[in-house]
Amino acid sequence: MISLKDKLILKALHKQFNNQVPSLFSEIAYKGKDKFLFFVFINKSDESFESTSYDIIENDNSIDFILHKNDKTYKLNVEKIYNFKSYFYVEMNDLAEIHEVVEFVF
Repeated sequence: MISLKDKLILKALHKQFNNQVPSLFSEIAYKGKDKFLFFVFINKSDESFESTSYDIIENDNSIDFILHKNDKTYKLNVEKIYNFKSYFYVEMNDLAEIHEVVEFVF
């Protein structure tokens, strides 16, 4: 099984070679019986950001993750299939360098 870190690197490389805009995606990671949900933002710019906020909205059958970065908003809906121990927001650039990790525990 491919590790979460390797998945993130492969996705970052895919974005780099396809010259796409910044994107937000999700990954599920397992450690023992615990499940973790990662919201991963690949940022094409190395500039530091001043304004960042996050919202996680849990609905009956899905989870909405909303990222506000400067003047842009990114939204991702994930079907709520599992009960997750915690959620993570990970920001990385297209060279697979991680800039920020935030854990949300409910």
